[in-house]
Amino acid sequence: MSIVLPNIRQHLGPSPISGSTAEMEAVQKFITDVERDASGYDAAVRSAAEWLSRQSSESVERLRVRLQDTLSSGAKRVITSTTDAKTAIRTYAAEVEAVHREARAVMIDTEMAFSYIRRAEAKLSEIAYEIGRPGLVPTYWKEIPNPFPQPRLDSRGDAMDTAEREAMISQMCNMYEHSWTVAASEWKQAVETATGAPSKWGALWERRRNAEDKLRRLLQDTPIGHLIGLSQNCKGLQAKRTIALGLTSEVWGGVGTPAEFEIDYPSLRDLFGGEPGVAWWDSPPAPEVVISWWLGLTVEQQEFLIRERSMVIGNLPGLSFVTRDRANRETLRIIAANPAGISADTARLLSGLQTAVETKLSGRLAGVERHIVSLNTLVDPPCAAMSLGNLDHAERITWLAAGMESNAPAAIRNWNQVGRNVFEEQNRHSSTAGEHAVAVWLGYDTPALGDSASSAGVLGSEKAFAGAQRLAGEIDGTYRNSSHASTRNLVVNVGAHSYGVNTASIALTLTKRPVDSFTTFGSAGVDMRYVANLSSLHVQEREPGQPAIYAVHAEGDDIAPVGAAFSGRKTFTEQPQRILGLEGPASMPGVLVFSAEGVESQGLRSTDGHAVIGDGNDNGFMGHSASDGHGYLDRRTQSLNSFARITSDPKGAEVTGGFKRSIGK
Repeated sequence: MSIVLPNIRQHLGPSPISGSTAEMEAVQKFITDVERDASGYDAAVRSAAEWLSRQSSESVERLRVRLQDTLSSGAKRVITSTTDAKTAIRTYAAEVEAVHREARAVMIDTEMAFSYIRRAEAKLSEIAYEIGRPGLVPTYWKEIPNPFPQPRLDSRGDAMDTAEREAMISQMCNMYEHSWTVAASEWKQAVETATGAPSKWGALWERRRNAEDKLRRLLQDTPIGHLIGLSQNCKGLQAKRTIALGLTSEVWGGVGTPAEFEIDYPSLRDLFGGEPGVAWWDSPPAPEVVISWWLGLTVEQQEFLIRERSMVIGNLPGLSFVTRDRANRETLRIIAANPAGISADTARLLSGLQTAVETKLSGRLAGVERHIVSLNTLVDPPCAAMSLGNLDHAERITWLAAGMESNAPAAIRNWNQVGRNVFEEQNRHSSTAGEHAVAVWLGYDTPALGDSASSAGVLGSEKAFAGAQRLAGEIDGTYRNSSHASTRNLVVNVGAHSYGVNTASIALTLTKRPVDSFTTFGSAGVDMRYVANLSSLHVQEREPGQPAIYAVHAEGDDIAPVGAAFSGRKTFTEQPQRILGLEGPASMPGVLVFSAEGVESQGLRSTDGHAVIGDGNDNGFMGHSASDGHGYLDRRTQSLNSFARITSDPKGAEVTGGFKRSIGK
């Protein structure tokens, strides 16, 4: 009876082979046509503006400014979008082509494996018949054939004596054993190939899905994509109006009016002791002062301020996070409805923020509350913070501070993923629903690596100190706010990455209450002018004499210690003796250091570079980035797993690989 083999498509599962690169080429051609049209339009507008600049009248000047500052600017956004889209589609098409090629190879290998099994089965059946053992050939394709069996003689052997029978059996062994062994080995190898194919197929399916997700993210992260994201809660013509106004400040023959936000109001003067000015953002009143003021207002006054002074109310530490979320969503709604003159950075931030708080969640995250913790579009760059989980009711709250090159517009999407990863991992270690909440703080102007030479660059602490004032207020506002649940027994954790370690450490010298833990990832060091030693930080002790301060630094992250060495800041982990010819950075004693190198046996990945979320095939120059899935806070990394354990139990956490107390130098 011939063995039954599965249908290849049923065996492998849903196919990652779909569509063709020809379809992508058609899309690219369309985008190229749009780019050409936009470039032609921009050239015509600039030519007209140049001609008008030679004329002299007030109305002509207004028209010239209109052409140059809005229409040409809108055309450039379209051009930038098409350029970015073409790059994204080329990358996607190349990945899809590779997936298709590898998937076809898997199909061919599987077909050949089944063919080998069928051929081996036929050969073994033939041999089994000849040696008198027809029942020993497997009937199930995954069953591995036994070694060559002892031949049995048929009735002809009855007439033979013992020596003749042994000679006949030996002859049969000589004739068939090698062929049996070869066929059985071929069967075994084919089974290994065929049984391994579904996992390869599934990995290709995952690659295809990841490629599509990446394409979607890249298209969303274009100037046009930002405006589309901003308009996602608008319906019909209103959505088109939002996009048109965002591009040109004009729609249907009318000129749009930029969204404006009033800051001053009599009751706000009571709070600030005069006009709020910029104090509502730079140096807001203490949370307890805000609480007392807010509770002294009538419900009608509170509702008015949420609607009409949303920019201020949404950014006052001390108010409940639900109240702030309502105000910040009102700010978002106002700008989405009136996007005329909106900057590219603001559109990018609001689009990412809207995606972060509005995208439907599933799985473990289904039904989890999300808040816009802060939103300020009046500063450059615009700033924001967002949360996952209910900050007013959770028992364990974690603040995450971003570092170098993490201004809110550029970092919103990556750090939204960071927040989700941390929240999901924390809840894997929790048996109580709603126990955790995570706040992602992108509330300051972060330095870029290219700004290293200036005092406001990554080697200085100017931007860290400015951001620390705001972060300290937010942390204090976590303990004391106008929510009725503010008396709960809170555990507050702080995690910081890169330059954010400097910012957060300064903030923790300014807070009024100590946090329960402070964890650093890829630290670029702390400024000793503000943090002389660990006791300068307002952090609880894990045990007497041991503050709950934790740190991790990946061996593949060479960029962080360089920053610490060149800036003269101290790190929380031991670093190389020499870096780029310089003496390695000094380190502080007494920090509990854990590993980021991964534990394969437990399914924990390593971190191989400086980024919180890895992307691409390598970790970049000096580990400046990280490869896909190998950032500090990527899913299934050892560093994320350890951080979740620490923030779930700051005083008693045990992590895989244990802690090593830094000696300092």
